[in-house]
Amino acid sequence: MATVRGQRGRASYLELFRTKGYAATKVDDIATAAGATRVTFYASFHFPSRADLMKALIDELGASWAQLLT
Repeated sequence: MATVRGQRGRASYLELFRTKGYAATKVDDIATAAGATRVTFYASFHFPSRADLMKALIDELGASWAQLLT
């Protein structure tokens, strides 16, 4: 599974999902937050869909929280 690059990118994507909601956040919004185009998002960021990006964010956050508990 791909990972989300950088703390800043992760924070930007989470903020989009938080403010607009998952359903209203479009791939174009995510690409713009990353300073990229839609084509670059799919080609370079290795997420086939916005759902895959969300899963990666959740996995990474879960791993961070688990480290805090140990």
